[in-house]
Order: sequence, then structure tokens, then C-alpha cells
Amino acid sequence: MLDTVEIPECVDDPIQILVWEMDEFGVVMCVFFVGMMAHQMLISLLFIYVFVKFYIRYKADKLGGFYVHGPYRAGLIPLNKWFPNGGILEYHS
Repeated sequence: MLDTVEIPECVDDPIQILVWEMDEFGVVMCVFFVGMMAHQMLISLLFIYVFVKFYIRYKADKLGGFYVHGPYRAGLIPLNKWFPNGGILEYHS
């Protein structure tokens, strides 16, 4: 017989750094360092605040990890070596 195993609900969640998920954190840090180098911290902090508010709302309507599949959908990178045209949506013969 097979034993039942408890699988945590957060096993497929994106990586969290402090209070942000990895995709949010990357943008936040890039904008933060650009603001530091340009001596415009107030403007960069305002941009970070607005970005995080809108992006969290945008992500609430999507499935988890949707941003990973964006480059495949746009045809920027191949799906794999057997199916290089992952961005094709229709087949025309």
C-alpha cells in the first residue's frame, strides 16, 4: 500500500526575499540602485512604490509563475531543442 504524504501548499510558490517575490525584488533593486547613482532617491522610491502597487494588482489576476512563460509566448527563447517554435499559436498548412 502507498502511504499518504502531506505536500505543503507553498512548494510551488516563487522565491520570497524580504516581503517581495523574486520578480518584484529584481525590479525594486534595479530602480533603487539607478536612483542612488543618479542622486534621485526620492523619485526612485516613489517609482518603486507605484510599480509594486500596480504589479501586485496585475499579478493577482494571473496564475503563479506566469512571468516565467512570457519569453516563450513572445517567441524570444525556444521552448526546447525538439520544439524550437514555441510562440506559434496557429498551424497553417
